[in-house]
Amino acid sequence: MQNSAEYSDERYLFDYKNNISAEWEKYYEYASKTELKTIGKNFFRIKSLSILMSLTAFSVSAVMLFPLIKGEISAGLYISITGAVFSLVHPMSWTFSDNVKKLVRDMNYMNDYNKFISLPETELKNSNENLYEKPETISFRNVSFKYPGNVNYVLKNFSLELKKNKSYAFVGANGAGKSTVIKLLLGIYEDYTGDILINGKNQKNIPREQWYRYFSVVFQDFSKYQISVKNNITMGKPAENKIQKIAEISGVSEILETLPEKENTVLGYTKNGHDLSGGQWQRTAIARGVYRNYDFIVLDEPTAAIDPIAENDMYERFSELGNDGIFFVVTHRLASVKYCNKIILMEKGKILCSGSHEELLKKSEKYYEMWTSQASMYI
Repeated sequence: MQNSAEYSDERYLFDYKNNISAEWEKYYEYASKTELKTIGKNFFRIKSLSILMSLTAFSVSAVMLFPLIKGEISAGLYISITGAVFSLVHPMSWTFSDNVKKLVRDMNYMNDYNKFISLPETELKNSNENLYEKPETISFRNVSFKYPGNVNYVLKNFSLELKKNKSYAFVGANGAGKSTVIKLLLGIYEDYTGDILINGKNQKNIPREQWYRYFSVVFQDFSKYQISVKNNITMGKPAENKIQKIAEISGVSEILETLPEKENTVLGYTKNGHDLSGGQWQRTAIARGVYRNYDFIVLDEPTAAIDPIAENDMYERFSELGNDGIFFVVTHRLASVKYCNKIILMEKGKILCSGSHEELLKKSEKYYEMWTSQASMYI
């Protein structure tokens, strides 16, 4: 927050840098005191060998006094031997102390690590029987889900069937359960009851890496990779011929015209980098999601930073991709969903109604109210 360019505008606008610095200093002081307290508890363990080695060095010096007094060794030899012993013991004692100090500190980290690796792993059942196949349907059957520690269910006995060559839109108020449906569908949340099926095969029986092959996704909080535009879209995979068409559909082609090295321009706050606006970054993220070979693409508020005209144009051109998969969008902007085959209106974790845009305007008072409310903002 103090150094990242991502926060620079709000950092100066809201003038929170001094408060953040004060908070950082408070926690730094607390961490320092905690470390000193830990070292203090283990002081004897840390210094014990150092003290022992120092005593050994003094003992060697004392023992060597007897042959020196008897004249059996010269003063020069005595000084050489004792000097060598102290030269050896001194760095060893300090090095040992530092190593023990680090060990004591690292033991606290290891306690957290041990708790982490002791967490139970999810075992996939009958994974050998699941081979990749082109999806015809994806189904939710009586799926219920609640977040850990919560009593109330976000979804309760939720059922839905999605078919290929169709586009679907999930709409509804915040907290209706739209994003939860996405995360369950993508396999991010696993602790649910009921069944999520693809061609009749249970999600829990399909290896995770195989399940991910079905999907591409554009999240609302997408990542901004500080690499070239081309690699931002292809993610290092071969640049196939479709990249030009995807750039045109997503609007990235317009961005390329303004960049000094076109698709080879490095993006972000890097050396010779070129930063983009919020809408331009979002178009790049959409191009990346569409470029991936997918059977099912999920767009979560994909056009929130794009102006309405560009958004309308983009959705109209999505049909040019010719993909026979399933298109799934989550948004609050109803103008974006009228192109979808089926719109699903959610409320409190349940499907309130579903149908095309025209059908819902006629049969759903709630949807009509949402549509007219948003439309009035542009009239």
